[in-house]
Amino acid sequence: MTNANSPIDAESWLHMYEQMCKIRAFEETSNELYTSARMPGLAHLYIGEEAVAVGVCEALRREDYITSTHRGHGHCLAKGAALDRMFAELLGKADGYCRGKGGSMHIADQETGNLGANAIVGGSTGIATGAALSIKMRGTDQVAVCFFGDGALGQGLLYESMNMAQLWKLPVIYVCENNLYGEYTHHSEAVAGDMLGRARAFGIHAVDVDGQDVAPSTRRPANWWNAPAAAKDRPSCSAIPIASAAITWATSAATTTAAARKKNPGDSATRSTCSAIGSPKMVSAKRVCWNASTPMYAAKWNAPSTSPSTPSTPTPAR
Repeated sequence: MTNANSPIDAESWLHMYEQMCKIRAFEETSNELYTSARMPGLAHLYIGEEAVAVGVCEALRREDYITSTHRGHGHCLAKGAALDRMFAELLGKADGYCRGKGGSMHIADQETGNLGANAIVGGSTGIATGAALSIKMRGTDQVAVCFFGDGALGQGLLYESMNMAQLWKLPVIYVCENNLYGEYTHHSEAVAGDMLGRARAFGIHAVDVDGQDVAPSTRRPANWWNAPAAAKDRPSCSAIPIASAAITWATSAATTTAAARKKNPGDSATRSTCSAIGSPKMVSAKRVCWNASTPMYAAKWNAPSTSPSTPSTPTPAR
C-alpha cells in the first residue's frame, strides 16, 4: 500500500511497472494458450488496461476486498494472485484457485481478498456492496472495491447497490473501467447522459480519472487513496461510497475470437500513447529495470513507441 501524501519513489515506480508488465505477459501467454487450443473456455484479455488494476490495488491492503469482471486477470494479479495457480485455473487443473472448475471468468482468491470474477455484466456489484455491509457490521477498517466496465451502466443491479451503499454509508468504491466500447458499440450509443451523474444522483462522491496513468496520487482523490487507512478514524466505518470512471483502452478484442474493429476516428479520448506501460514515466522505469539487469517480464513484452508522431491505434473492446 502506497501513501498518496508522499511522493512516489523510484522503488514504487519500478514495482508498479513490474506489476503491469506481469499482467501484460500473463495475458499474452493466455492468448497463446487459447489460440493454440490448449486452454478451454474463452479468454477476455486485460491488455491495455493494466494501469487501472495496478493503480487501484496499490492503495489497498491484503485484507481489503475486490470484486472483478469477465475481464479479470489483471485485477486478480494486481491484488496478489500467484501466476502458477492462475495458469492452473485457466487450464482446468486441480492446482488452480478454484480447482480448475472456475476457469478464466470465475477466478477467486479469498486469501488476497479477491471475492471473484463474474461472467455476468455488472454481476459483482451486489457482492462488493454486500462485502462492504459486512465490513460495517463487523466494525473493521477494510474497504471493498468493485470493478466493472462501462457496459454495466445499463444493469439495474448496479443502481440498486449504489442506492443501498449510500443509504447505509458503506465503505465501497465503484470503479468503472470505461474503455469506450461494449463489444462493437461505442458508449455514446448505449449510455445516455453523464456516466458519473448516475452515481451523483444517489449523492455518491464521483470523479473522473485517467485510466492510462498508474500514478495513484495524481489519478485519484486523497479520500479514495487514503480510504483503507482513514477507515480507522471513521465511527462504525461509515465511509461515503465513492464512484469513479477511469477512461482506458482495451487493446485486445472483446474475446480472443472476436474480429478486430476500428476505433471511431472522431473519438475525443484518443491518446498518443494508448498503453500506460508505454508512458514516459513507465518507459523510464523500464530502462532502470533493464540497466539493473532485472528485466523480469521484459522478454514477454515489446515496448510500444512513445513518439507522438507515431501513435498506436488500439482495437477497442468491452
